[in-house]
Amino acid sequence: MVVHNVPPVGPRSVNKMELRRKFNIRIRKKMATKTKKKIVNISTKSKKGMGKCCISTPIKVLKNNIIFIIDKSGSMSHLTGTVVEKYNNLIREFKENSLQHGHRTEISTYLFSTSSSHVISNENVNNTRDMTRNDFYASGGTALFDAVGQAIQNAKHSSDFNDPDASFLVLVLTDGEENSSRNFTQQSLRDLIKEVDFTNRWTITFQVPPGAKSRFLAQFPLYSDNVTEWEATEKGMEDVETKTSGGIKNFYSGRAIGLAASKSFFTPDINNIKKNLTSLTDLSSQYHILTVSKDEAVKKYIEASWGPWIKGNVYYELIKPEIVQHNKNLLVRDKAKNKVYGGKEARDLAGLPDYDLKVNPASHPTLEIYCQSTSVNRALKKGQRLLIKR
Repeated sequence: MVVHNVPPVGPRSVNKMELRRKFNIRIRKKMATKTKKKIVNISTKSKKGMGKCCISTPIKVLKNNIIFIIDKSGSMSHLTGTVVEKYNNLIREFKENSLQHGHRTEISTYLFSTSSSHVISNENVNNTRDMTRNDFYASGGTALFDAVGQAIQNAKHSSDFNDPDASFLVLVLTDGEENSSRNFTQQSLRDLIKEVDFTNRWTITFQVPPGAKSRFLAQFPLYSDNVTEWEATEKGMEDVETKTSGGIKNFYSGRAIGLAASKSFFTPDINNIKKNLTSLTDLSSQYHILTVSKDEAVKKYIEASWGPWIKGNVYYELIKPEIVQHNKNLLVRDKAKNKVYGGKEARDLAGLPDYDLKVNPASHPTLEIYCQSTSVNRALKKGQRLLIKR
């Protein structure tokens, strides 16, 4: 029989084991209190040995609450399939923009006729199901005030209402006038819109029937460029999708640079051009600036005052509101610094979407906006400026 030497277990050994056990418990408790921090340990080999890096900076994620409020009264019945198709397309647009910018987006959808139904409630856009024709049964009257009021009230009761990193975008589509509301009057809805607008984190938009925009602006504290008109036709619904899609892109771009709301959802203001133009490449050495000395067609004037006409090389200053086509290039000139910026970045900074849009340059005292001229007959005005590629 072999007997191994076994050290005696005395009081000192027991005390050491107990102290180690208590020490491990304290360590585990201390680590448990750090669950709110994101800790990343990075081990790398170097000539000096192993290194560790601990990062505990919380990641800030912007949140967007999107609220659809869609008219399904009887007069919308002929557009059932088209409304469903365009709605689903716009949900995909939100998914793409949310992913691109790294935002969290939640969808709520209300359908209304004589009464309002809340069919989708605060769903993550990535999980939002497609609408079907069964969801959109058009009949009844137009309880517009109740639908909008209920939607805003519900959002007010959410935890995001007081969160400075959360914004609300309300998209209302109606083809008629209010005629069925029981809970909200024009005045009570007006007061509610005014209340949430005061937070500077709400963008409330309306697409209304032809001739109704001026009445809506008179009735409610809405921004002119957040209200647009549409015709209840297949072509009208195409326009609804195009305008809304462009507005969505600009909304997310605005959120990315610190804007919590938009006052020009459907007609981006040329003054939204960012102040950080210095981050762009100065193109002023590539262009010559010329002041027009008389009223004349652009090709004739260039050939007489500059040289051969080359299509696409001439940019004219916007001196009045006009349609800027999506395929035209844009240049921006900073008057104070005498620098010229161009390319897609300049168009993005101007808040111009990828569709034809009427641009109003009336109130931008520090900048000049130039649009590419592709027509030989464009009428130039005396005093107007041109940028000509050297």
